[in-house]
Amino acid sequence: MASTYKLMNSQLTLSKDKKLCMKYYGQFLISGINTIYRFLIILLTFFATMEVYELCIVDLTLENTITLGAVFATIGSAIVSVVSLFCGEQFNQFNANIKILQNQLIQKDDWERWPFVKRISRSKTPTGEYEYQILKNPHIIFKGPSWEKKIFLPSSKTDFKELPVYRTFYALKRNRALYRKLLTMYSDPNVVKEILLWDCLTDAYKNITLYKAGGILIWFGWGLVANSFIFSFFYSYFI
Repeated sequence: MASTYKLMNSQLTLSKDKKLCMKYYGQFLISGINTIYRFLIILLTFFATMEVYELCIVDLTLENTITLGAVFATIGSAIVSVVSLFCGEQFNQFNANIKILQNQLIQKDDWERWPFVKRISRSKTPTGEYEYQILKNPHIIFKGPSWEKKIFLPSSKTDFKELPVYRTFYALKRNRALYRKLLTMYSDPNVVKEILLWDCLTDAYKNITLYKAGGILIWFGWGLVANSFIFSFFYSYFI
C-alpha cells in the first residue's frame, strides 16, 4: 500500500565525536535559560506586588500589609490550582493522543521514554577519552514531491522540554493544507486517511504547547504567593 510517511525507530547510540561536546554543554545552557526565565517571572510578580502595595497601603500598619498579602496569597493559590487542573487535563489528552497514534494509526510497539536515559550523557573510557550516549526519539518523516517534514514523537514530560515543541506545532499547523493536497493525489482511500495521523500529531503538540504555557502561569501564581508573605511582613523595608 502506498504511504506518504515513513516511521523511523528510536535510537540509542554511542559516539566519541568531540563535536558532541557543544551539544552536551548546550543542554546545561538550556536548563540555565529556563531557570532565568522562571526567575524573571518571580521578579515580575515582585514588582507587580510592590506597585499594588504602593497604591493601596495608605496607613502603614502590620494589619493592613497582612490583609493585602492575604489577598495576593488567595489570588496566587487560585491561579496555581486552576491552571494545575488545566495542565493535568492537557497532559491526559496528550497521553490519549499518543496512545491512539501508536496503537491505532501507525500500529507499532509503544515508545516509552525511560526516565533514567538522558538526551545526551557523557562518560570517560578506560583510555581517557570521552564517550557520548545520545538518545533520539522515534520520528515520522512526511514525504511530498519536493519537501519533507520530520516530526519527533514525544512520550513524556521530559520530551516537552527537549523537543522543538513550538517550531513543530507551527509547522504542523502551517503545512496541513499542503499535506492534505498531497493526499488527494493518491487514489488509494487508505492513504487519504493518513490526514488523521497529521491531525493527531498536531493535537498532541497543541497539548504540549498549552501545558508549557500553563506552566508559566503556575510560576506566576507561586510568585504571588511567595511575595504575599514577603510584603506582609517586610513591606516597610522596601519604602
